[in-house]
Parts: sequence; C-alpha cells; structure tokens
Amino acid sequence: MEIQKTHIYFVPGLAANPQIFEFLQLSKTKFELHFLEWLIPISKQESIKNYAQRMADLVTEPNPVLVGVSFGGLIAQEMSKHLKPKKIIIISSVKSKNELPKRLRTIQKIKAYKLFPTKSITSLEAFLIYAFGDFAEKRMKLYNQYLSVRDERYL
Repeated sequence: MEIQKTHIYFVPGLAANPQIFEFLQLSKTKFELHFLEWLIPISKQESIKNYAQRMADLVTEPNPVLVGVSFGGLIAQEMSKHLKPKKIIIISSVKSKNELPKRLRTIQKIKAYKLFPTKSITSLEAFLIYAFGDFAEKRMKLYNQYLSVRDERYL
C-alpha cells in the first residue's frame, strides 16, 4: 500500500527566495516539498487578490499545506481563498491587519509610504531598521552572521 504524501508549498518572504527553506528536513516518504518563486506583477495596479490567484495557479496538488514567511504568509492566506488547503502555516507574519505593529498601521493610514518611492530606498537594511526599530537591526545582524557562516561552508 502506497503512502499518500502531503504536498507542502512554501512561499518565501518578499525580498527572499526559496533558499530560505534549504535546511528543512522532512520525511521524503511522507512529504513532497514545492518551493514557489515570486511572480512578476502584471502591472502596478494588479491587486493582491489577482496576484494570489496567479500564485495559486502554480499549486498543482489538491489539499496542499501552504507555508508562508513574512509577506509570503499574507500571500499564502490570499492563495487559500482560491484553493482548498489542508492547512496554512504562517511564519513571522500576521493573520489580519489588526496584528500589524502600530507604527506600520500609522504609515498605512497617513499613506506615508507614498513619500518614499521604491527606487529611493537604496538600502533595504536601513529601511527595515527604520521601519521596525531595534528588533529588525538585531535580526539583520543575525541574518548577516548566518550568511557569512553559510558562505564559509560552501567555499
């Protein structure tokens, strides 16, 4: 009797790629892992709903488990509206706009993000530290340490 595998689709964070999941170790007899890449938006006006539909079209298995990190968690939740997932796992993300930090809700409310076009943000690290404070600074340091250790391993 063949064991039916659970198909897990991973959605990385916005500025990340599927390599963030490279160290996951799950039973290959029980799970089939699928790592989704970000799609290029059709236009600046493409809605999250339409974008999530296009991402959901990449899911070929019925009743998958969706795993999303950060903004990928938000997209996974939107994708679930177009699929029938067995489960949704969100990591470092929010379930609703009510869980957004007060600072981000204020930025959203007053539309301060329109003052800084994407092209003007030359350093993602600096922006994250500005937007999220000490927490992001500590995370960026840990992430950079991880990258340097990982790179040394592959040299």
